[in-house]
Amino acid sequence: MGDTPTLEQTLLDRPSGLQEKIGRSVGNFTTALFGVFEKTRQLRLAGTGTFVLANDVPYVLTAAHVWHEVLQEANAVGITLREGVDHRDLIRRDSIIPAGPQRPAAWGEWGPDLIFLRIPREYMGQIQAYRTFYNLANLLGPDLALPHLHLRMLIGAPAALGEFTSTHASFEINGFYSDVNARAYKRGEFDYLDLDTDLSLPGVVRDFGGVSGGGVWRILLYRSPSTGEIDWIASLEGVAFYQLAVENSHRVIRCHGPETIRAAVPREV
Repeated sequence: MGDTPTLEQTLLDRPSGLQEKIGRSVGNFTTALFGVFEKTRQLRLAGTGTFVLANDVPYVLTAAHVWHEVLQEANAVGITLREGVDHRDLIRRDSIIPAGPQRPAAWGEWGPDLIFLRIPREYMGQIQAYRTFYNLANLLGPDLALPHLHLRMLIGAPAALGEFTSTHASFEINGFYSDVNARAYKRGEFDYLDLDTDLSLPGVVRDFGGVSGGGVWRILLYRSPSTGEIDWIASLEGVAFYQLAVENSHRVIRCHGPETIRAAVPREV
């Protein structure tokens, strides 16, 4: 009998389907966000969001410019719940309560660019039939004593990979693996993660428009001592909001980090 493949070998082995399984599990918390404009009968991709629970209150966590530039002017916010099926799931825009750091004078590479969109509980059943709310009490998740492989994934809905008309969208929510040694740092009151993306790799888009607001996930991949099967722990650690200019076929995606998320959680009365 041959040696058992390592975690990395299995991950890189496309026929194993491991990358896709991890992407689907993280995608279960994720939605594309559309502005629906009744007067012009127009549908506009605004960005990506993560369904989260904070203090048992349901929100969509996303980049603030996704709300301010598109969604707040719409009649309804379209969310994506079902894969491979044409559907229309809407949340009344006037029922959404936004909360987050004060909006900057101009959107730029330092933000702050993070917002919590509180959604009425009446929509939770509709959402939970297909998606899961990530509990922010588990932000960054536990450490793992077992031998493991540390991965990082950015997940979102890049417009470059979709087909859009004014009334219909056909696209995929994609997971992009990134360097686990991403630069993490603070600047003023906010913390940041800079994810380096190698644009020369197959399947990597050059333009990450549409991924704004997408979650950055820390993934700890391990082999279960009891079953020998590969499993993983996925925990949210950031929110993407800005793409820097391309340099030598690489592009940095700037994200707010866990400290900014924690500080921005709305204090419900």
